[in-house]
Amino acid sequence: MALTNVTAGDTANASDLNQYKEALEGTRDFIPTIKAASGADITLQLADSAGARKMIVENSAGTDSLVVSSDGTVTPTLLAITGSASPSNTNAGYVQYNNSKNVLVYGNGTQIVEVADGASTTLALLSAEATVNNSTTLTTISDFTIPLVASGTYVAEMVLIYLTGTTPDIKFAWDITGVTGTTIEWGQTGASAINASTSPSASTSYNSMHTVTETMVLSGQGTSSNNKVIVPIFATIHNSSTAGDLRFQFAQDTADASDTKLLVGSYIKATRNA
Repeated sequence: MALTNVTAGDTANASDLNQYKEALEGTRDFIPTIKAASGADITLQLADSAGARKMIVENSAGTDSLVVSSDGTVTPTLLAITGSASPSNTNAGYVQYNNSKNVLVYGNGTQIVEVADGASTTLALLSAEATVNNSTTLTTISDFTIPLVASGTYVAEMVLIYLTGTTPDIKFAWDITGVTGTTIEWGQTGASAINASTSPSASTSYNSMHTVTETMVLSGQGTSSNNKVIVPIFATIHNSSTAGDLRFQFAQDTADASDTKLLVGSYIKATRNA
């Protein structure tokens, strides 16, 4: 039955409000506007402090999208962060989404700070010891796989732990068969005394920069457990317009019957920055 009159002091239920709207205009659907005067707050309060009552915002299908319980618990079923190609709001605590780099950013009061997470950083750990012997053929390390997006730019840090004799030494290279037009500048940042590459020329007084097609050769120190060598490596990676997987390889530089090993603890961490 339609609502026909309203008396001061009457209690209005939600169903009455919609009914009143229908009686006046023929429809129960409406666009509500709540406007506070300048300098005033709008407060919606649920008196039950136990959290049993809720303020619920539903989507057009009637599914809860945002629920605020009376104890202050906020439950977003779907949370969308404002995105732009170049977020610029530096207000402290203001969270935005950089959709050109696929990363979350926030303002710290003076500048935009990127949040490096699983979407922008790939950590590839060597899960088991890798061994080659009597072979100079480069072997791809399946654990060391870095997915590259089209036209992405990355910085990568690597730690390689190897064990090899003084005759075979060890060599490393990038496997670029899964990508097209990728360029890489890379080099080891540890002791220059272990450099043994011939391209670029081996220097024991400084560390040479390598290109994507050049092989890094490092000296072996022996095969006992005390001869393990740890080498830090830095690389900048620029992918072309085709997405694909970048991988890493190793082998002996001189074929020898002794084992050349890459040890657990080795890893590559690549972070996309463009």
